[in-house]
Amino acid sequence: MRIFAAASLAAALASAPAAADPVLIRMANGVPANAHMNVQIFGPWCERVTAQSEGTVDAKLFPANAIANTNNIWDRILNGIVDIGYVTAQSVGGKFPRTGLSGIPFEVNDSASASVALWNMADHGALAREWGDVRLLAIFAYPGSGIAGSTPIRKMEDLKGKKIGVSDRLQGDWVAAMGAAPLAIIYTDTYEMLNRGALNAVTVGWTGVQPLKLWEVAKFYTTARLGAPVVALAMNKASYAKLADKGKAAIDANSGEKWTRELGAFWDRISAEGRELVAKRSDTTIFDLDKAEFARWIKASQPVVGQWVKDTPDGAKVLAEFRRERDKAAGK
Repeated sequence: MRIFAAASLAAALASAPAAADPVLIRMANGVPANAHMNVQIFGPWCERVTAQSEGTVDAKLFPANAIANTNNIWDRILNGIVDIGYVTAQSVGGKFPRTGLSGIPFEVNDSASASVALWNMADHGALAREWGDVRLLAIFAYPGSGIAGSTPIRKMEDLKGKKIGVSDRLQGDWVAAMGAAPLAIIYTDTYEMLNRGALNAVTVGWTGVQPLKLWEVAKFYTTARLGAPVVALAMNKASYAKLADKGKAAIDANSGEKWTRELGAFWDRISAEGRELVAKRSDTTIFDLDKAEFARWIKASQPVVGQWVKDTPDGAKVLAEFRRERDKAAGK
């Protein structure tokens, strides 16, 4: 009888389906592995999703261009090589003309309010059509860029004739409108180009201070809010669809407006820390534009704003919606 029972149990176990292996979800970016966003945000996010999926998902971070870089990450998300990617909208040529609005000078006051505005617009507003090919997990704008370099910029006239490194076309248009010479640069080349004098200054946010060790090569900083790149965390739709319900629930619980708000708050904190790093040094100087000078810069930027509105489908409506959503998120 015991022999029969043991044989029956063995047969039952042999016929039972094996527990499915967790589905590998690859999150990729081109940021160094030790950058604060990977250490403090994306690495913990992968660990959290893996734990909450109850064994159905294995989310892993592939930083530092391991499987995708800034230029090819959008295509690699669409073809499934990357499951979740860190997409800089301004780097995907022609795909996100409306989303690029955060690059307009003086429109981003802080990351938190701008990011919530972008989420609402991408989720159910004027930007939704541009993100329909993917499952959007979060979207944020960095805090607005300032100017850092080897020469003091105290007023608009100080920019004339200077070589200024820029990260996107809108910033380049603004620099040219101010009488300076814009040079397109890659973020990771910032330190070297300043160090060898190829540039007088760069447009860069306080968030770049720590990862670039900017204080070593830039001694003068001007606060200005010159626009900001937009970054989306985008997921391949098929990658999401193949997950078990518990895996989808783990992704959903760690995405959307909630994660967007967290990212915005994170970048505002990193921005404040970057400024503090510069302010406490004896060999660096920060210039905060006074109210009158700030108004001059805004006035001089209006042709750049007007050209963006003209060149962008529904440009005026999109910009108006962003301003409404931004101010609402800021409690205005």
